[in-house]
Amino acid sequence: MALHPMRGVVVALALGAFASACSSDGGAHAVVEGGDYQRVTLEAFGYWGGSFEWSAPREALTPAQRDALSHATVVKGMEDCTQDLLEYTLSVVDAAGVEQAQHGNEHDATCGRREGVVSYASLQPLLAELHCVGTGQARTSLAEAQTVQAGDGCRHGLFSSSDQPPSWLKVQPAGTGLHTFTLASCAGKVTALELFDASGTTRLAEVRSEGPDCPTLTHPLDAGTLYALRVTSQAVTVGGHVLLEVQAAPR
Repeated sequence: MALHPMRGVVVALALGAFASACSSDGGAHAVVEGGDYQRVTLEAFGYWGGSFEWSAPREALTPAQRDALSHATVVKGMEDCTQDLLEYTLSVVDAAGVEQAQHGNEHDATCGRREGVVSYASLQPLLAELHCVGTGQARTSLAEAQTVQAGDGCRHGLFSSSDQPPSWLKVQPAGTGLHTFTLASCAGKVTALELFDASGTTRLAEVRSEGPDCPTLTHPLDAGTLYALRVTSQAVTVGGHVLLEVQAAPR
């Protein structure tokens, strides 16, 4: 019997100044006021899928991402709360290094919180600007695999169950040089990273591990060349998901 993935979804946005969560009259407020923040972090976690993480310093954000953040809004929310919602936490690291957090979910349910919730609809512009693969979105066939980029702040989510087949992703680097593939959250799992040519037939490098130590694979890649990455994440004692990060070596 397959182990079920972990519950919940959490999204953390480390942004500078947080507006007050909700006024006494229940009016909506911007999550971010001004641009005086150090870092943005977005973590998503869901029972049925959608789990991933994204984090970037302010200077690495694109103009479109900065604009999208300005639309994130705190609302009063609904009192009812159901299980297995996509939940969100927005946190801001301001110029002084102070982090604050605000929560939300796909139904804008307060779930016992009094400070209001981040509107799910207002997060859509930001989500549209990210290219992170969430759990349930990775494919088990190379032909259907999504292409991921190095250094875009994403930690892609890949399901782990006792009968989980390997997942395929494509990588097409923007620059030539060493690239590192790293997994996280490997405790209780058998994990592996295998790098192939674009056809998925010639293996270029591989590394395997059995938790809690996560595998890290480093290999030179050529700019503009398409590669295939196969990720194994099978639950032994702990289900849920692993997180994959792709980084290019500093030039």
